[in-house]
Amino acid sequence: MEALRIEGALGDGIAVFCVTDHQDAAQEIAWVQHLNARGHANEFQRWINSQQ
Repeated sequence: MEALRIEGALGDGIAVFCVTDHQDAAQEIAWVQHLNARGHANEFQRWINSQQ
């Protein structure tokens, strides 16, 4: 996913990676922070925290 993000193949969307049978909000937030701009990562973090 990181290579696709660097190449611009994902456009302006938020890149998210999750494993459907394992929920670890902290890990998902870390992945999103690594793959996205700060604003998108913050938006995702607010959303995931609202789901708990």
